[in-house]
Amino acid sequence: MMFKCVNNLVPEYLANMFVPRSHIHSRVTRSCNLLHIPRCRLSSGQHAFTYRGCKLGGLSNKLYICSLPESYGVGKEERRKVVLRIYGPLYDELVTNIGCLIADSVVFALLSEWNIGPKLFAIFPEGRLEELLVAKSLAREDLAKPELSVRIAQKTAEYHRLQLPLRKDPDYLWNTISEWSKEALQTHFNEQDKAVKLAKLKSIDLKKEYDFLRNYLEMATSPGPVTFCHNDLQQGNILRVSKELQENNEEDFDLKLIDFEFSAYNYRAFDLANHFCEWMFDYSVPPPQYFSMSLKSWPSKEQQLIFIRAYLGKDTKENNYTPAECTIEESELLDQVNRFALASHFMWGLWGVVQERLNSAGNGIQFNYLAGFAFLEVGAVRSKNTTNILLKNFLDAFIGAVAYWLFGYAFGFGEKGNGFIGYSYFALADLPADKFSHWFFHYVFAASTATIVSGSLAERTEFKAYLMYSVFLTGFLYPVVSHWAWDVNGWLFIGAEYTKDNVTRTVTFQDFAGSGAVHTVSGLVALVGAAIVGPRIGRFVNGVPMPLKGHTVPKAALGGFILFFGFLAFNGGSNAAIAGEGAANDVSLVIVNTVIGGAAGALTSLIIKRLGFAEKHWSLLFTMNGGFTGMVSQCSGCNTFHPYAAFVIGIVGGITYVAWSIAMLRFQIDDPLDAVAVHLGGGIWGVLAAPIFNMKTGIFYARDNHSFRLFGWNVLGLVVIMAWCAVLAFSFFFLLRLLGQLRVSKEVEIKGLDIPKHGEPAYPVESYGNGWEIPSEERKIPFPFYQTSITTFVNVIPTKNGQSKEPAMQHGQPGQAIYQNEQPKVNHSQIPLDLPDKDTSLENPGRKPSVEATDEHTYGNMDTAF
Repeated sequence: MMFKCVNNLVPEYLANMFVPRSHIHSRVTRSCNLLHIPRCRLSSGQHAFTYRGCKLGGLSNKLYICSLPESYGVGKEERRKVVLRIYGPLYDELVTNIGCLIADSVVFALLSEWNIGPKLFAIFPEGRLEELLVAKSLAREDLAKPELSVRIAQKTAEYHRLQLPLRKDPDYLWNTISEWSKEALQTHFNEQDKAVKLAKLKSIDLKKEYDFLRNYLEMATSPGPVTFCHNDLQQGNILRVSKELQENNEEDFDLKLIDFEFSAYNYRAFDLANHFCEWMFDYSVPPPQYFSMSLKSWPSKEQQLIFIRAYLGKDTKENNYTPAECTIEESELLDQVNRFALASHFMWGLWGVVQERLNSAGNGIQFNYLAGFAFLEVGAVRSKNTTNILLKNFLDAFIGAVAYWLFGYAFGFGEKGNGFIGYSYFALADLPADKFSHWFFHYVFAASTATIVSGSLAERTEFKAYLMYSVFLTGFLYPVVSHWAWDVNGWLFIGAEYTKDNVTRTVTFQDFAGSGAVHTVSGLVALVGAAIVGPRIGRFVNGVPMPLKGHTVPKAALGGFILFFGFLAFNGGSNAAIAGEGAANDVSLVIVNTVIGGAAGALTSLIIKRLGFAEKHWSLLFTMNGGFTGMVSQCSGCNTFHPYAAFVIGIVGGITYVAWSIAMLRFQIDDPLDAVAVHLGGGIWGVLAAPIFNMKTGIFYARDNHSFRLFGWNVLGLVVIMAWCAVLAFSFFFLLRLLGQLRVSKEVEIKGLDIPKHGEPAYPVESYGNGWEIPSEERKIPFPFYQTSITTFVNVIPTKNGQSKEPAMQHGQPGQAIYQNEQPKVNHSQIPLDLPDKDTSLENPGRKPSVEATDEHTYGNMDTAF
């Protein structure tokens, strides 16, 4: 993005107006208007201040190089390249750090004037522009070099002697630890490894630890003097600057300190202890780990004395960096420093948790998942049940919202609870604001569970029964399983520890995006429900399956496309915390694996169908379901699979779908959408595949005892989940069947649920113009349409013997021509076998029934033949 202005005032204001945000254009324009700067504009012109994509690094902030084109001249005091520093989320989110931001700006400005830090060119709300130093940051191994350690100690002592207009008490340390403790306790993660670590942190009484540490450092011992401290003396904040401005000058150099956002008056012992702690850390490790730690790198007593003597102004070169016997002053400072190392670990450990929370990008919104199911189910049912299935899908969202709000989320993710169930946050009472997105994400999961089940029970289930099982699923059955698998207190999530060869390890349940907690649950409930409610009338005749085709393949295909993208959000959003480049790469891997797995499943099922399953056709619906099964099978481990493993898993998923689909027909269980084959078959395979193909701990790669234990834990979790769902679902549906509240009557099922139950046919007869006549007052209006089109519509109405009164329109049925006095080919799936003289269902006596011109097989007219 470039900013161009020919006004001479612009160089002074340019940096103050630079904001690397999506709304930069309007922001710059507004700033120019306020400053009355004429002829300012965003431009791609040659003379422009350019925001380069050259990132320097930074843990808390984002650092970039900004430069002017070579064609743009600069004065002696100007810089062609500067550093653009964009403040990190600690400044944006934590109110307590507004003072930190102000202090950082004041400190940086003063140090710039005193030539201690980099030059300051401009400050703006989101960051600042500062001097680009020709320098090199130190590495971890540099800190242990005696000559560099001495120089760092001297620079630190110089820094501690500064007198700045800030509060000179050590409350900064304790206030920061206290505030970050509160923030850490309010944090939650969905990623299993992070959540386990956070759960261990939350099990510690941080308030008690805080009180002990403060008493230990301030009351029990002498904490030492308070000075102006940097408080973050890690190697990346210490630059080796060549005095000759040449990077290859290894002899003549100076050290400069940077990054003063944590600078404040503090105990000097903390600043030195924190520096010694940084000897153990290496921040050059690429993401997603970002750092490594070596306890062996903690400085020895001799190394600490070299540093402390240089800090106190003594010449350490007299003994060739070999310390003599400690003086009292050196011993006291050495003791204070080693004690304050505890505070350094405490403070920066909490910082890591808070930083991860603030960097979280929230949850992926995959509400379109429900829309995909709605269209898919509409396409799979006959037209006489379209309104019914659409209303059920809407109510999945509405009933699910109420049930999950009142008690579902409390059972699933209540902060108070045990390994089996949670019991806080009922009606979201006392739920922290940062968890509302977490509620929404899992609410969509819960609603999706009910939607999957409704497809398997379509076209013959009582509406009251649907309302009851929707509340039951979203409010209790699914939340309990989600608590086991995903909540930090759940027994599957916590796992089990074992010790082998004096090494203690933990096995946990691997279900990243719900192969077990969502798809296996919904698939098994759908299987039990479909078996108890029984097949639709005419689905099986003497044990032979008869096709009851859905009424619109295009709408089913539309639902398939929506579901395809919904799966990407469903799986990708399960990462829940996108922090930095590494986690973004994880999400990318999830999406890639989901796509590849779905493609493999779709192609596999397509080929199997063409080779001879049922009929040798290139089936669209069969291909879609195979693709969905491939995606479902990715859910448990799509964040840990190599793409080639995702392809293999998808192939097995496609085969799994075919096998389950055949089994459902063999056992005469009617599932209009093949939801059981897709979700139960794919879910079971996904739970088993996760510990097999995990690229780090999977059996396919590790082949050790731990990998087989992980597989065993997933199998145990799968068995318990299936047993839980089977027992509760059987009890629930069987009770409804005993009470006569599960299935509609035969008459209602034959007629269809839309008109008897809802009074709203999806395709009203009136909408086709059949039987419509011109109003009497308009009959004399000459208009050719009345003489042709309307007559054509009226004449298409057949008589009881199947003949039309006059030549009718060319397409009385899709793809057919009906001519006068020609007996049409009668198909039991085409024309009602026993039509009444009047259409009583539409409450319009006297109108002759018509053959509706939308489809050929799906009005259910064949049902009376059985």
